[in-house]
Amino acid sequence: LNNTFTNLNHIVLDASGKIVVSDSNQLIRLLNNGTVHGSFDSDGRVQIQNMSVQDFVIDGSGNHLVGGYVHNGANWDTAVLRYSALAQLDVGYATGGTALFNFGGQSGDFGRAIALHGSGVVVAGQAQGTFTSGPGWGFYDQVVIKLDSAGQPDASFGVNGIARHGINTPLGFGDVTTIKVDGQD
Repeated sequence: LNNTFTNLNHIVLDASGKIVVSDSNQLIRLLNNGTVHGSFDSDGRVQIQNMSVQDFVIDGSGNHLVGGYVHNGANWDTAVLRYSALAQLDVGYATGGTALFNFGGQSGDFGRAIALHGSGVVVAGQAQGTFTSGPGWGFYDQVVIKLDSAGQPDASFGVNGIARHGINTPLGFGDVTTIKVDGQD
């Protein structure tokens, strides 16, 4: 891929068998022969500016839902973006194509994993809990956010779509890397 990736972190096969990979700030679709698929955002790549991409899924309609976190100028917020099958930001999803969550921590909130659940998605990550000392040091709660198909929090889950558990793990410990959704409550 000619130095295309900076940090490959996820790979998914779409419904047609094409390979989609992500790194920290982009999605790239490959044809079955390994070349970049030119009709995906016109050059096979969608650059995701100002976001640290952590995970993504492809829904039954071919939409790409990307989870991670963005900087808001002061700290980090959990984010979910939805792109069409042709890599165009779906401005009808959430607010302008992006669902953002700021839990008020001093350092930030970090979306780490995303999974399909019914017609919506579930995002798991961390939120700043108790800030203890120095920049970047503190304890983090584990957070699960359930969104409906329009990118809005599912009010039937947790408190207004959010389940936050005060585990208070030190940063770097207890990171969520994978979530399994089996349809059971």
